[in-house]
Amino acid sequence: MKRFLSSKIDDVSKVRINKALANKNVCSRREADNYIKKGWVFVNGVKAEMGMKVNQDDKIELHVSARKNINEKLNILLHKPYSFISQSTERNSSRRRRFAKDLLSFRNQDRKCPLYRKIKHQPYKMRKLACAGRLDAESSGLLIFTQNGTLAKSIISSREKEKEYIVTVTPKSFEMQDDLYIDHRIELLMNMSDLDGKPIMPIQVNRIDPSRWRPEPRLDLWPKSHKNYNEEESHRYDQLRMILREGKYHQIRRMCDKVGLNVLSLVRIRIGNLELGNLRSGFWRTFDDSEL
Repeated sequence: MKRFLSSKIDDVSKVRINKALANKNVCSRREADNYIKKGWVFVNGVKAEMGMKVNQDDKIELHVSARKNINEKLNILLHKPYSFISQSTERNSSRRRRFAKDLLSFRNQDRKCPLYRKIKHQPYKMRKLACAGRLDAESSGLLIFTQNGTLAKSIISSREKEKEYIVTVTPKSFEMQDDLYIDHRIELLMNMSDLDGKPIMPIQVNRIDPSRWRPEPRLDLWPKSHKNYNEEESHRYDQLRMILREGKYHQIRRMCDKVGLNVLSLVRIRIGNLELGNLRSGFWRTFDDSEL
């Protein structure tokens, strides 16, 4: 029987074997429990049992079937459109909603996707996809769905992966819109150390050319003359590139509101090294862990 030998566990005290595997980013705890039930996990050459504890001197071995299962996890990058809900927990609501997961159909798959032909006729591979790092309905851009619980945890809880956004803003008072006013708002955003009494990590903010990203505006925030995008009047709003290392509830919108800016559109274009690129709105592609 072939097995894959993992490195020693670094924990000083004894921990449950499922937690030990999760700490080494091998798999999630639930996945580890599943492998143990199937007899795919060994400790010092002996088949592991549920709830078993290990220490730093124990060697954990995985059957090749477990390693193959881990490598076959599917990761999907979706360009979520405006007004779609990231999570599917509100499906039983009486309100009519559109869910981002419903866009993960084969007709919306990017034809340049490297796994296009491989999964086209295997719909069962699309099961058990979970959203990692959701976007609110009024935001759009990069949204990740994955079958890898370890990857999802690293996206949600890690502060090492930068998250980059393009934010279209305008002052709450249109008479106050000028370069000095916006520059001062940017300085306030970068120096903000707390939000509603809770500490936040510093963020990076800079202005970009507003003609690069066509916004999806909230029409109720635009004056009547701006309900439709107009190239000649693009100077009436500004676009900011904002880079965060954490993701508190509606953090960008609340920060902008605090300094007197309305958010007309918010697009996430990057998580870590994974970029949205030229992927069309409503379409998706697969990616490898190495891209992130």
